[in-house]
Amino acid sequence: AAKGKLKAAIASSAALAERMQTSKQEPRVLVVDDNDFVRKSVVSVLGQAEEIDVVAECGDGIDVAAVAQDVRPDVVVMDLQMPIMSGIDAAWILRSAQPSARVLILSGLITMQSVQEAAGAGASGYLQKDGDAVSLLQAVRIVAAGGTHWPRDMVLAGSHLQDSAQR
Repeated sequence: AAKGKLKAAIASSAALAERMQTSKQEPRVLVVDDNDFVRKSVVSVLGQAEEIDVVAECGDGIDVAAVAQDVRPDVVVMDLQMPIMSGIDAAWILRSAQPSARVLILSGLITMQSVQEAAGAGASGYLQKDGDAVSLLQAVRIVAAGGTHWPRDMVLAGSHLQDSAQR
């Protein structure tokens, strides 16, 4: 049953990514990471994609709600672990302040607990920082198109992740 859910999730994500690529609307993206190098690198990768519009960046979760109110992003690519306010706490606040913004957590830490916390906070996806540019672009496209992007092994272990992000 879990393998069937994984296959369905992958097929659904691929279909959403394809729809996003043919859509004329550019998703507006806010990038949040306390590490300046990582933040600038993510902005650079996303900025090279013609169909993605990076509208702002900030260095901590505490600034997310205010910046999001100003720029109205479709997707917030946000670090999990930040010194003042974590990505999980910021996702909870963002969910109330701007429910239409979809959160993609970007982190070097990947545990079932961290992924479940992200899903519980309303995130639409979770991506490891050690991935490549193609993975980042694909995840942003999928999330922007209304889909979810979770680590495959976590989907197998916790098939409720997609349901959590839909709340």
